[in-house]
Formats: sequence, C-alpha cells, structure tokens
Amino acid sequence: MTEPEWLASDRPDELLFHLRHRLDDRDLRRVAAAFCRRAWDPMGQASRDAVEAAERHAAGREPASTLRDAAFAAAEVLQEALRTLDIHVARNGHLYHAAYAAAAACWMPGIPIERDPRRGEPEGMLDAAVRAMSHAASAVAIDRVQHHRPVEEMHAMLAEATLDEARAQAEIVRKLFPFRPMRP
Repeated sequence: MTEPEWLASDRPDELLFHLRHRLDDRDLRRVAAAFCRRAWDPMGQASRDAVEAAERHAAGREPASTLRDAAFAAAEVLQEALRTLDIHVARNGHLYHAAYAAAAACWMPGIPIERDPRRGEPEGMLDAAVRAMSHAASAVAIDRVQHHRPVEEMHAMLAEATLDEARAQAEIVRKLFPFRPMRP
C-alpha cells in the first residue's frame, strides 16, 4: 500500500491488514477499544467496563487475569444481548453489536464469544479487532438511524451511516499508526 492509498482509504480493515506485521496484540487491542469508544452510547456499563479493562491491558496497566475476567463478563453480556435481540419490534440490534464489539476488544483464546458455529471464534487478535471494528460500526450506524420510520427508510439510511462510521474508524487507525512504508 502506498502512502496516497493509505491516506485515501476508508476501509479500516484494509488498513489493519496492511499493518498486520507491524502491530502486536496490545496494539490491536488498543485499536479495537478505540473502535468501541465510538459505540459508547449504546454500550451497557458491563461492556464499557470490559473495554476499559482492554485499554488498561493494552497500555500495560492491567494483568492478563483481570482482562480474562473482563472477557468472561463481556461474553456473558453478549450472550444476553443475543438472547434478547429483536430487530423488528424492540429495534435493539445496536445493543447486540455494541456488546459484540466489547467482547471482541477483550477477547482471549479459550473464552467463547461466537455462538454461531459457521463463524467460529476469532483466529487471533487481528481477527478479534476486525470483528470489534465491524460490530462497533454496526452499533453506531444502527443507533444513528433506528428511529426513522418507515423501516424501509431506515434501511436505506443504514448503508450510508455504516460507510460514515468506516471512514471515522479509518481515521482512528491512521491517527494511532501513522503511515510507514513496508519493507519487502
């Protein structure tokens, strides 16, 4: 990826993939938590606590045991959000996505967050960070448009709101990790 491509990209997943050899798990956890901060409003307190634990761990101020406890708590919140998910009547999809983003930000191997066997658990912190990115973007976008009626109008607006959030997330990646050419 060239610097002009880096600066023009509105795909945070593409930017993270470009950085994959440069970032360690703490860096990836830090960016995943930053994505979660964008979904702070629809996020419940237990999920917020988990994101804060992920931030402290990424900064070296939290032991792995505390992060592990937070990851278990976040996984429980996610399962409750999934159990109560009702996108048609309650329109609470933003709460599910915010809970998923938080669980992904503090994910650790051996702590299940994904109940869909087709998707499987994250394969590592890069995969977990990309899942946090995707679900945080969905939480923000749904929260932004969910009050529009009729539903068809909401769905039409959702795609644009998701793209707006992806642009904001790409900016987060660029601020946290300035462009440096990759050596062959």
